Amino acid sequence: MRVVLTGINGYIGSHLARRLLERGFSVIGIDLNDSNIKWLNDQDKFSFLKYDITNSRIHYGNIEDTDVLIHCAALVHRRSQDLSKSNYFKVNTQGTINILAALNHKKLKQIIFLSTVSVYGEGNRSAPANENTSVSPVDFYGQSKAEAENYIMNYSQEKGINFTIFRLTPVYGKDFLMNLKKRVCLGNERLFFRIAKGNQKMSLCSVNNVIDVVTSSIGNEACFNEIFILSDRNNYQANEVIDAVKKILRRTKKRTYLIPLFLPEIALHCLSLAAPNAGKSLRYHFGKIATDCVYSGDKLRSKGLATRWNLMNTLLDPAASIVDGKTHF
Repeated sequence: MRVVLTGINGYIGSHLARRLLERGFSVIGIDLNDSNIKWLNDQDKFSFLKYDITNSRIHYGNIEDTDVLIHCAALVHRRSQDLSKSNYFKVNTQGTINILAALNHKKLKQIIFLSTVSVYGEGNRSAPANENTSVSPVDFYGQSKAEAENYIMNYSQEKGINFTIFRLTPVYGKDFLMNLKKRVCLGNERLFFRIAKGNQKMSLCSVNNVIDVVTSSIGNEACFNEIFILSDRNNYQANEVIDAVKKILRRTKKRTYLIPLFLPEIALHCLSLAAPNAGKSLRYHFGKIATDCVYSGDKLRSKGLATRWNLMNTLLDPAASIVDGKTHF
């Protein structure tokens, strides 16, 4: 089976490529560069195309016989000097339109799209959002991803192609701690903090769960024309994340500073009065670490797709390894 994988040079894309090749798939990787995946060039069933998906005029070469598209390429938070609304939509929405236009819809069997729980916006953080929760994105990232989702669903219905959309909670891995660190530490790991008692809960997703589930969804009829939230089985308290990050960074003796909830609330209120748009955005992002921000992955598991990885066996157990999607010690 032939797979086109966009964003292959990224963290998730590069890990996915390794698993797909191990499983015998032929992989065509598309990205702006291949700096992180030079080792893939020696693989018999791998080829790399250096293309910018935002350029609709580019000819993508011989990818018309593609069976499956796994679309990972995206502009995410703080990964570009241009975080304007137009650039988010250029990459995340128009880029999706462009890559689908480059494929032969008569031969394409499945579109797998990695989206985000940011499409839900603020929502009701006291109860886990699920796939039936209304989509109401607040930031440009969530808005552009939601529009890309809609385009894929409409395109799939029109062309008769199966789609699978995964809305990912924040992803982490042993060599990718950004989504953890920004929730618990500041100043290049010099200062660890917790908001109030640190009991607020958050949903996170091990990159190993992403790899397992996405790979298992290929050609899986239970996943056709479905949207899934993808997260670890259990949610985490902020204090658990602090402990895990301290251990992996070997900062266990570092003090954790308590920030009373009312202090940032006062600051955000003042900012909202002076700059309403900036205040709204910061309040939204602050809410993701200061209050419960949880999502339900029950639908995914009801389809028999297990999420076996967690903070412990992903980050902290040196004897843990991944074989056929199972945890081995």
